[in-house]
Amino acid sequence: MVFKKRASLSLSVNAIVVIVIAFVVLGLGLTFTQTLFGGAERQLGEAIGIPKFAQEANSKNTITLSDNIDVGIGKQPKFTFQYYNKDSSTHDNVMMQVYGCNSVDSPGTTTTDPTMSSSVASSVGPSEVFEFKTVVTIASGTMNAGLYICTVGAISSGDIDNVLNTDFKPYDSKTVYLNVIS
Repeated sequence: MVFKKRASLSLSVNAIVVIVIAFVVLGLGLTFTQTLFGGAERQLGEAIGIPKFAQEANSKNTITLSDNIDVGIGKQPKFTFQYYNKDSSTHDNVMMQVYGCNSVDSPGTTTTDPTMSSSVASSVGPSEVFEFKTVVTIASGTMNAGLYICTVGAISSGDIDNVLNTDFKPYDSKTVYLNVIS
């Protein structure tokens, strides 16, 4: 069987230009959509309280809580942060606690500390990271509105009553600014 007719694939210049423009517009549209929804996803996560840690907890940055915390009197803001056990032994019944708050407005004045309720006390093994979900509560009449310097410590749940003793040693701690809003 011998074929004598040859088919011709000829596209006009206009058709080729239209196809190229279509692919360029499609690429731009996909890039725009990805940028739009990617930014919205980050903003939505922040709006509903899903943290994006600037840096995961590690041996140099053992507590990933922000250096500046805003808390309204009588409110219960939620925080999520990580704790890294840099020791060679397991830390049992770890929970987070705010203590040792000093007023910046009235230096030397210690106050009743706010309550930080961890979702669960957990054992954290050596070189492990644990993510805590906490609620910080400042009851009416316990602290005045203003700026405080406080310590947030990873402590054993059995040490919760000893945090103000001079010989108390938390597993680890971080100093933060606590802005109490009326």
